Amino acid sequence: MNITNAKDVMLKMRCHQRYNPKTEDEAFKEAIFTLNKQIGINPELVANSYLRKHHQIYICPVCKRIIIKKFNCYCNHCGQKIDWGE
Repeated sequence: MNITNAKDVMLKMRCHQRYNPKTEDEAFKEAIFTLNKQIGINPELVANSYLRKHHQIYICPVCKRIIIKKFNCYCNHCGQKIDWGE
């Protein structure tokens, strides 16, 4: 199930139109997964960059891919919101 389908199921549930419990459960799981991506998580500092003096290299805590500080509010790979704590 994708987020569009999950949204449709949840909207119909809100209007008291019922789906089967398995479909409703999948809709809620997709919605929770998507909402969790919008909650900022602090990245893991790996090292200071040798390329530029004031850049540090971080790793996304979800997908473990490299993020360069200040350029990304979200991970380019998994879409997780990054909280730089500033």
